[in-house]
Amino acid sequence: ANQPDQTSSVHEPVAEYAVSRRTYSPSSASKHKDSISDLFSSHLKRWKADTMFLSSTQAIVGHKDLQAIALMGKDVVPNIIEDLKVEPSLLYKALEKIFGLKMLPPQLQQYGNVSLACEDVEQNCKLWIEKLSRY
Repeated sequence: ANQPDQTSSVHEPVAEYAVSRRTYSPSSASKHKDSISDLFSSHLKRWKADTMFLSSTQAIVGHKDLQAIALMGKDVVPNIIEDLKVEPSLLYKALEKIFGLKMLPPQLQQYGNVSLACEDVEQNCKLWIEKLSRY
């Protein structure tokens, strides 16, 4: 059975995100951006420190600080992208939660839902960075 193209469904939530970013008020954005950045940095540091030596992908992805980052919503997306550019990691899983979709590389799209064990972290990070940097 053919699965729908996963990347085509990405356009709508990502385009919606881009529009919301452009309509954000510059006067209130500065303080909000600083507090988002501070909160993101705090969660990110704890997540990296707590999961550094874990081998369980499920434990890394399910960690409370990664979940907290995802719950910060679309305001934290620029911070996530910047971190992924420097250090590809399972942090891209927060983007999946924020946008409600998976970014599957073309060679895996035919298989639909892919387990964590089959995912290529670097490739997934590149796909997210590429898709979100267009906006």
